[in-house]
Amino acid sequence: MNNIKTPEELLEFMSKNINYGYLGKNKHIYKPNDSNFNTDWYEEYILESKDDILKNLYGNCFDQVEFARDWFLNNHYEIKTIYEMVQLNYENNYPSHAFLAYKNDNYWYWFENADLNNRGIHKFKTFQELINYQYDKYLELLKTFNIKSSEINKIIMTEFSKPKKHIKASEYLNHVLNSNIVYPNKKIKNIIFDLNNVILKNKSISILKDLNINNQDINKLKKFFLNFEDLDLGKETIENKFIKCHFSQDIIKTYKDILVNYYKYRKINSDLINMITKLKENNYNIYVLSDTNKEASKYYKKNIKNIDGWIFSCDYHTLKKDGLLFDIMLDKFNLNPLECYFIDDDKNNIKVALNHSIKGYIFNEKDDIQNLYDDMRNNKINI
Repeated sequence: MNNIKTPEELLEFMSKNINYGYLGKNKHIYKPNDSNFNTDWYEEYILESKDDILKNLYGNCFDQVEFARDWFLNNHYEIKTIYEMVQLNYENNYPSHAFLAYKNDNYWYWFENADLNNRGIHKFKTFQELINYQYDKYLELLKTFNIKSSEINKIIMTEFSKPKKHIKASEYLNHVLNSNIVYPNKKIKNIIFDLNNVILKNKSISILKDLNINNQDINKLKKFFLNFEDLDLGKETIENKFIKCHFSQDIIKTYKDILVNYYKYRKINSDLINMITKLKENNYNIYVLSDTNKEASKYYKKNIKNIDGWIFSCDYHTLKKDGLLFDIMLDKFNLNPLECYFIDDDKNNIKVALNHSIKGYIFNEKDDIQNLYDDMRNNKINI
């Protein structure tokens, strides 16, 4: 590798020495002719390091991009690494691809080894010209897989930074998809907020301490706040949940009104309310997508302002983690997912959003609110 002086020499080295395949978690090398090459990829794949590739002499396009990245950066080139896929879900049947572009003498070059049909170094006047050309090539490939016309607008290309080595397929996809979109060039227009631990501070049970209830009674009352899933699915009322707790008469007499109206005691995150106000002033559409019960949802709709649309799990009998709520929101309000930005405190919900082509931010109210502002600005949101 130390003897390689030019991109052309690097391509020659890779074409002669690196075969197409991938490394599995069990250190097994999967080759294209293996019957389980495609079926095992999502569960078994790990991203190889440069040393892994030099040892195994196998790597798929993701691995080979990282191998090339190392050489180009060590030789002080300006580069961009691009990922493209049809963003339906992580395990759809359409091929995805990663490639590297580098700049030299005011021209941009597409450096390609893994894709045998396009192996070579391709020259372009601008980076955008390169992206447009690559999009056309990718679309040609997808047509051989009989892509539906309704799915073509799901093609997405992102510019991603160097991922950690040895991450699994799902982690790699999360990394490349939660990156800057270079195609299509869509601006964020719609900001979607979760309620719990985002607009509403802390968890529901926190109201007990906020109301200065003594610890002995808190220990008796906390079972009410366990497992809200049936409530959030609209399968039961708060009254029914309270009855099922079988509290003593003393507890019922003292605390029933507080528990069945717990949502009225939730504290609002004033920083997020101020953010929503600023976003509305800058002409963004604001939506709430939340796993919330019927009684609480009616209250919040009356008392939280500047919201253009609400989607609550209780109304559709499904939770965010199952994915359908995102489809419902996109369809009901006719939203383009590439124009949406979702804020939630649960990383699993962010993964579901990403799987619907929606960029997301994992919110931790203990962090400085500035972190959220910075991420929004990085995504060209005017705030």
